[in-house]
Amino acid sequence: MHTLHEKSPCCRDKVRRYGARRRQCAKCDHTWRVWQRKRGRRRRRRHPRAFVQYVSRAAPPVYIAAQQRGVPRTTAQRHLIESRDTFATHTAWPAIPKGPLIAVADAWVRYLEGSWHCWYAILVRAVDGDEAVLTPVTYVQGRETITGWKQAFDALRSSVTARIAALVCDGHRGLVFEARWRHWHLQRCHFHLIAAIQGRRSRWGTSRHQQEGERLYALVRTLLITRDPTVRTDRINELEVFGWDTHSPQLKKIIQGFLNNLDDYRTYLEYPGLHLPRTSNTVEVFFSFVEELCHRAHGFATPHALHQWIVALAKYKAKIKCNGYQPNL
Repeated sequence: MHTLHEKSPCCRDKVRRYGARRRQCAKCDHTWRVWQRKRGRRRRRRHPRAFVQYVSRAAPPVYIAAQQRGVPRTTAQRHLIESRDTFATHTAWPAIPKGPLIAVADAWVRYLEGSWHCWYAILVRAVDGDEAVLTPVTYVQGRETITGWKQAFDALRSSVTARIAALVCDGHRGLVFEARWRHWHLQRCHFHLIAAIQGRRSRWGTSRHQQEGERLYALVRTLLITRDPTVRTDRINELEVFGWDTHSPQLKKIIQGFLNNLDDYRTYLEYPGLHLPRTSNTVEVFFSFVEELCHRAHGFATPHALHQWIVALAKYKAKIKCNGYQPNL
């Protein structure tokens, strides 16, 4: 119905217009205002500077800031959250580098409110670059799964996934499946492998199996870096014998998995032109920032709130240093 034929709510008679908002009934002269203004004082738009100062440690904790400003702690918390939301809303994700890309991926799992929650992070780096760019972080309730990684990679733009040439990861089956299905080169993380082995047979002085740990570390490291096929074959045989003789079922499983996927650990040697990093530490660095933020904030109320902080932090960090493998000349 056109506003010309609008009827008054009181007498259902004609309506006179006074400006843009005032209306008057032609029968009883009752007046009213359309499009009522929100009552109370106008809320100030929070500048993202407060969030930036907080995550960069340029500002004190919330409770100290509240004391300095003379406001309740809840008010200071609300102002910080509004600043975070402003930063996350009005700050764009960093631009993706041009040309062929290298993807570095890992997940961060936490047990909150009686259930598991997982955040999937993917960073992309130009083949000839040294900085990895953060892409939108995917949050899925539950543990790290194949389905979760599929959602994370599907969330990337097709123009980005089409330019990815290799994936660096810790060897989770979801990441391995994505690399195989999308025909990417796969580089498994050396750090995760050595950490798993050292967890069973440490080479340090406080270990009960120091000699075995030193021998095992030398064998694994030689297999990871050698280019001599004869040395490689000899070390494989020695490592197989070591796996048969060890009394640790977990260590047997780790050694067998390493030998079965040895080529994935040596991709950086087979394709030197890609300048692949040998570890996924770039993503680990980002998640260390997240853990530091959780420590400073003493936790968050809900997983959704934690996700909002992670998204804002990812936009703030934007890029993380990621050097490829540099061969010794």
